[in-house]
Amino acid sequence: MTPPADHKPLRSVELHILLSVVDQPRHGYAILQEAEERTEGRPGFEIPTLYRALRRLREAGLITDARSPDPVLDERREYWEATTRGRAVLEAELTLMEVAVAVGRARIACAERPPGRGKRGASGRLIGPSKPYRGRETATG
Repeated sequence: MTPPADHKPLRSVELHILLSVVDQPRHGYAILQEAEERTEGRPGFEIPTLYRALRRLREAGLITDARSPDPVLDERREYWEATTRGRAVLEAELTLMEVAVAVGRARIACAERPPGRGKRGASGRLIGPSKPYRGRETATG
């Protein structure tokens, strides 16, 4: 999926919402619970922030209202699901994150090796490892 041309980077709370509703509809508290599971209890936002973000995502066309799986038990809960546009934005965001993680891991690996041992980009900057570093060779082998 191609992200919309007007796509802006997602805030952490927005990312967690889209991760939660991309596969099935969920209500606000379930979204918060999932975010807590993914972050070992520290999602970085609380209920008021969550509901403001839900409103922003709905206004941006990234999520929409959904039917409750059990209207009798959940008559007061609002359920949300990702739109096609929301899935495209999430996919674009995850791709950007994958690139950032790859660059970060490569630079950390380069920082752990002696100077001058790494791959350089067109600008001459170190961008990643050229080959695995195995430590210093010793005279005995």
